[in-house]
Amino acid sequence: MDKKNRVYKEILVSQAIGKSFDNKIILENITFSILKQEIVSILGPSGIGKSTLLNILSGIEKPTTGKVEMFIEKIGYVFQDDRLLPWLTLFENIRLANINGDINAVGEILKIVGLENYTDYYPDQLSGGMRQRGAIARAMYYAGELLFLDEAFKSLDEHKRIELLNLLFTLKENNGISSLFITHDIEEAIYISDRILILNGEPAKIRKEINIREKKLKGKLALEDEIEIRKEILHSLYEETKN
Repeated sequence: MDKKNRVYKEILVSQAIGKSFDNKIILENITFSILKQEIVSILGPSGIGKSTLLNILSGIEKPTTGKVEMFIEKIGYVFQDDRLLPWLTLFENIRLANINGDINAVGEILKIVGLENYTDYYPDQLSGGMRQRGAIARAMYYAGELLFLDEAFKSLDEHKRIELLNLLFTLKENNGISSLFITHDIEEAIYISDRILILNGEPAKIRKEINIREKKLKGKLALEDEIEIRKEILHSLYEETKN
């Protein structure tokens, strides 16, 4: 389908999510949705509650207030470290994520992420970038519609990070997979996202939603667009919290 004529449907909705610890409000009124075949980044400073929000959205933690509505069965989670089991091969690690799934799909997914020639390799025989590709493949095999990535490329060098960001884009365009991408890196967020949510403040709220899908549909972002988006992000991250 032509990009401009796509029908975007909601696959997850966060409705007024709030979270408190020891009577201190950490997250307040977090409301947004994720659509099929889009990449949403949540951008905010370290320690603001991004990982807590991700845990609530995935069902690992319960919200204090609000609710999450999911219109898909499962979510695939990719962590900061790959968490591949060292005594299993790459193929076996991925198979373990969905032991009742179609075994033939493991090979197909490995081909999609560019690891079809490494099925019998153990994690310590793979580079850091390859292991994270394996982690993405495992998440895809577990749940093929929506991936949650929690600072998943933080420990990689710039070249490997760009490779994996491009992989997320390819998965969206060719396989219809959506991603919720947690980061504190402004350049990463602009590069990969259809929408950027700025999480900041005490308690943390969504201070700004920046929709850059329409600009990207026209092709590569113009320099003036990038500069304007960066200004919006910096204002939401630093200026508004001073008030």
